[in-house]
Amino acid sequence: GRTICLLESLDPIQAAVLKMGTAFEGNFTLLDLAASRCSQWSGATYFDLLRLFRATQKLIEMDILALADPSESGVPSDTQQFLMRNGLIRTVGAA
Repeated sequence: GRTICLLESLDPIQAAVLKMGTAFEGNFTLLDLAASRCSQWSGATYFDLLRLFRATQKLIEMDILALADPSESGVPSDTQQFLMRNGLIRTVGAA
């Protein structure tokens, strides 16, 4: 009950980030989210990336997402990576 209420209280952009985050098995980056949210042919701008970044930061504050350690993914990257650790939120968010 509490998890569903938490997810229903999210802003639309935060809910979209959560839903997209459930598609990734491990770590994902802001660019991974942008690839599925902001088409290069739709006129997406840096402001759209900023909105996605702000939504991820808000989800981190709410303990829905966590900052991931890039060394865990096995892919060398300087890009900030995110991870969804809570299995219940992953399952309910994907539904």
